Amino acid sequence: MDKKLNQLTDEIINTETKNLDSHISDNLRESRQKALTQKTRFFDLSRFWLMPVTAMAALAAYIILPLLLSNSVPLQINDQQALSIVQEMDMIDQMELVEDLEFYEWLSSEDDLSTI
Repeated sequence: MDKKLNQLTDEIINTETKNLDSHISDNLRESRQKALTQKTRFFDLSRFWLMPVTAMAALAAYIILPLLLSNSVPLQINDQQALSIVQEMDMIDQMELVEDLEFYEWLSSEDDLSTI
């Protein structure tokens, strides 16, 4: 089937090209020769610069845009608020000490019960 199709198309092309004007057939032959002699490259180096430039632009946008678009306002704390924050932090430390003390009291009571 494929061979028949190839033969049929070759015959049609050959008969049609014989009927062409000599100027057109010369141009066609020249174009064919150019197409066959051109080296086809797998990777076009003329556009190679596009990939690193695009990658750098994307990286810059990834880093800079969040910084520019963030609407962070510096927190303004007066002396009274700062004092209450420090007191709360001290209270948390004291609660940890109390919890440790309660644990050791419980542990000592367990030791006393185990000796009975």
